[in-house]
Amino acid sequence: MRAAVMVAAVPVLLLTGCTKGIPDVPEPRQRHLAAAEAALQRAAAVPPRKIAAGESTAAVIRVLGPVRASAYGVCRKLRLPDFRCRLVRAVAIEVSEHDAAVNAYADREDDIRISGGLVRHLGSDAEIAAVLAHEFAHVMFGHVEAKTIDPPLGPMLFGLPGPRPSRGGRRIYRNAIGLRLRAGPADAGFPSSLPYSPEMEIEADRTAVYTLRAAGFPLTAMQDALLRLMRAAADRSKGAGSGKVGYLETHPSGTRRLAHLISAVEAARSGTPLKPADAR
Repeated sequence: MRAAVMVAAVPVLLLTGCTKGIPDVPEPRQRHLAAAEAALQRAAAVPPRKIAAGESTAAVIRVLGPVRASAYGVCRKLRLPDFRCRLVRAVAIEVSEHDAAVNAYADREDDIRISGGLVRHLGSDAEIAAVLAHEFAHVMFGHVEAKTIDPPLGPMLFGLPGPRPSRGGRRIYRNAIGLRLRAGPADAGFPSSLPYSPEMEIEADRTAVYTLRAAGFPLTAMQDALLRLMRAAADRSKGAGSGKVGYLETHPSGTRRLAHLISAVEAARSGTPLKPADAR
């Protein structure tokens, strides 16, 4: 029966992944694409910061408060469903200190998981803030449910809020700012580690830029983080490094995505607001 449900879900996922126009913004202009290509050519794989295993949680804590508060404010300005904005304030951030993987993602319960390897790989607190802002955007738009092959299919097919797993039994493990610490590695093959569609990534990226602005971080931090990961992945594919950059496996990247980020930074600097969901 489960196999039948999964087969039935495939066409839906294919349509979701191929659909364009989730963010109601024009395609990046040629100059944005050229700037993205130039940035990729200039980018170099910078060695990870000297953050020791065991210090990743502290690095996340430094930026979590303002990023979460700003993401909630952005969610409200976008007039997204109330339960989605409340979820931004409620989700836990789970740091796997000793996990060497370079990855972060929102899981099936919309909690955000970050590996110590990703934190140690990024070049600044602002880049950590950017990754958090990006994952909060996935949560507020419901991207996790849209990409997960798992019943029920109601939320996927009709945009309805599905039943939410109970969180009560886990709250006692969280501190005041909603952060958990786990010593073991992240879940391998977790259903929510499926890739997002390029359009979901663009929507999350553009929203993250505005969250960063509200939180007082550099608007280019998401672009910087993405360039760092893309260059590291390219170098590793040429044998210049070991392992893999898992973040790019679950978050498809490319010149078009980078060009949209450059366009979003330009729009935010000029004062152009994000368009509310009910005005798209």
